[in-house]
Amino acid sequence: MTCRTFLEKSNVYAICITDDPIDNLEYHQELKTSWPVLKVISNFRPDKVMKINTDGFGDYIAKLSSVSGTNIKDYDSLMNALKKRINFYDQMGGKTAEHGLKV
Repeated sequence: MTCRTFLEKSNVYAICITDDPIDNLEYHQELKTSWPVLKVISNFRPDKVMKINTDGFGDYIAKLSSVSGTNIKDYDSLMNALKKRINFYDQMGGKTAEHGLKV
């Protein structure tokens, strides 16, 4: 049984998929096109933005800068880049966010 068959037999009508701000959501769009009765909800999860002490943080910010079309050089430009990505998620049907904070 395929995953899709399982979901159809289970009467699943919506799925919420957690994604990073730099994701392009191309597979979400493919699902929406190939399976129009399924509601695909993108869940915005910006955990990596808050992990400034991890290896690869600078590379991550560079990718965020690229996909958002924003030169990230300070806090305000970082917030602007994130707002642009939130707007993108909204346009793609994403209405939720989750944040994993280590306390």
